[in-house]
Amino acid sequence: MKALQLISSKTKYIMLLSGVFTCTMLYAVISPQAAVISMFGQSLQAGMLAEIIVRSWGALITLIGAMLISGTSGRDFMGGWG
Repeated sequence: MKALQLISSKTKYIMLLSGVFTCTMLYAVISPQAAVISMFGQSLQAGMLAEIIVRSWGALITLIGAMLISGTSGRDFMGGWG
């Protein structure tokens, strides 16, 4: 139970840290070829389409990290919908 209480009391910091690490996928948007090599050990062979897919995948993951970071602010972003 003490472990659960520790996690519960530090949720904001856990979200912030994981959001920062998740935002490092911006690397795939900037340099998709190097990102694929560092993650999978092989380079892209399919051409421009594969590069576009890797860039959009990196942007999506970066946005998820930004949402984790923004979730730590404590502000209500729903505008009264929830």
